[in-house]
Amino acid sequence: MQVLGRLTRKFRWISARSTRHFSQELKGIHGVPVVDCSAINEGKMEDLVPEIRSACSKWGFFQLVNHGLDEQIVRTFEEKTREFFDLSKEVKKSVKRSTNNSRGFFDDEFTKRKRDWKEGFDFGITPYSRDPRATGFTVDGAADDDARHNNLDGFNRFPSEAQAPGFRNAMWEYFNEMTSLAERISQVMAIG
Repeated sequence: MQVLGRLTRKFRWISARSTRHFSQELKGIHGVPVVDCSAINEGKMEDLVPEIRSACSKWGFFQLVNHGLDEQIVRTFEEKTREFFDLSKEVKKSVKRSTNNSRGFFDDEFTKRKRDWKEGFDFGITPYSRDPRATGFTVDGAADDDARHNNLDGFNRFPSEAQAPGFRNAMWEYFNEMTSLAERISQVMAIG
């Protein structure tokens, strides 16, 4: 399988046969609601209320198209995310989350007492982040682990720019785009 060839060896556990079976099951799923968000971008939020209400009531989720996200920001986010997860385990573990800090790299989550076969990276806003509508969720010049940025989840742990060029900036730009989209969709849901 071509996709499996790109995975880290420890994640190669699905056989081609089981993948084929899974794909056939997915082909049987039809009707997932697709919501065209053009109306939101044109200031016609109320036009989407019935469609989103129906999707949420019947399915509980929907796919957004024409959402207005900056395609370059999305592409850069995907590229920098791949680059981060391709880094050595040593570099990733240098920003590993801990019992006192739930932000940073992780590869040790469990589901039903079995270790998950995934890696992830958590980060979020900090108490002293600037107004997201003015300048984005950027810190005030202090280091990520500065005590002023500590909150209930801990503080953000990004690799250095030398270790992962552009990673931190790409994460924040994408975060800002998704936050803006989530706020617009939430407004539509609140109406309906």
